[in-house]
Amino acid sequence: MSGSANAAAANGHTSLRDVMDCPVSRRSVYLSMGLRLGESDFAFILYHYLVQEFRYHPNKKRAIFIYDRCLNAEGSGRVDENGLNNIDLSLNYSRGRAGQSLSDLQDNVAQCKQLHAQYVSQSWFNWLSGSAAATKPPAWLFDHLTENVIDKDNQLTVSLLGNIGRGGQIAFQEGYKNAKRNLPALKRELAAEGFDTQRLGLDSMVLS
Repeated sequence: MSGSANAAAANGHTSLRDVMDCPVSRRSVYLSMGLRLGESDFAFILYHYLVQEFRYHPNKKRAIFIYDRCLNAEGSGRVDENGLNNIDLSLNYSRGRAGQSLSDLQDNVAQCKQLHAQYVSQSWFNWLSGSAAATKPPAWLFDHLTENVIDKDNQLTVSLLGNIGRGGQIAFQEGYKNAKRNLPALKRELAAEGFDTQRLGLDSMVLS
């Protein structure tokens, strides 16, 4: 944890930025606390870690996943191969206020989907020999929408930030057991889309 985060924790205060910009080794702690409070807090924290991993290694599959599961309400609900409902990662935000940021993001994701469909339909050799293989979405793809809309419309609960700052325990909320049961399905889905669940902090979560 950074010096500013340590100081905040010592004073019993933890900011949103302390949670979102924490070292990789601390992600599991915040995800565990978020899940105890319910899917919305968990989803908001995980979204930021997904975006950070996307910046680290931007590719089409990651961009499509983040948009479909976190930002597009129609794609938020998923059922895995065993028929289990996956954790809802959709975020609440003002699509009207998002304006051009959302429109530009949708255009980029649409291009990613088109290129990914070409990849699926072509042979490996033909794909590598074409220009589409080298086309990557920009690393900053989600940044403007996140900073100007998402972070203003989604706030971690006072209970979560307060308990993080004091190092206290968070009471389990209704829905925790269902979310905990569905966590393995989410991890499988993320791994299939090219995310490292260990770096995200999901593999080291402490679940009671």
